[in-house]
Amino acid sequence: MSFQVLPILDRELMDSPKLTGFSLTATQEKLQVYRTMRSYADRTEWVVTDMPMYAFLIEKPVPPTLATFSRKRLVTGELTDMDILLAMQTYQPEQVMMARFVIPTLEDYLKENYNLILNEDPYRLFLRKDISP
Repeated sequence: MSFQVLPILDRELMDSPKLTGFSLTATQEKLQVYRTMRSYADRTEWVVTDMPMYAFLIEKPVPPTLATFSRKRLVTGELTDMDILLAMQTYQPEQVMMARFVIPTLEDYLKENYNLILNEDPYRLFLRKDISP
């Protein structure tokens, strides 16, 4: 099964005068992230990510407090470093995929407890150390 293009929606968007030239083609980097995450899905209960579509695509939940991982929540303090660390400690996600944000406290936690298994700028996929690659 390929998630590279959604043909029906892509065709509908192309026919729209405001969106002419728009395409839903996924980049090779995005597909690699998806494929790698999917390969560990059977050993994954939870995913933490700043791009929740990837968790959705591999059919795994995101901790509720991190389901909306947005710049607005970070800037306003609605989502803090401590909230993120608490979710990481509580849910102990097997996979962490970050692409939009670098949060120093989280980075320290990841270095201690996770292995970086994929680094396709800007996508970084971490696997919990007790899960063998």
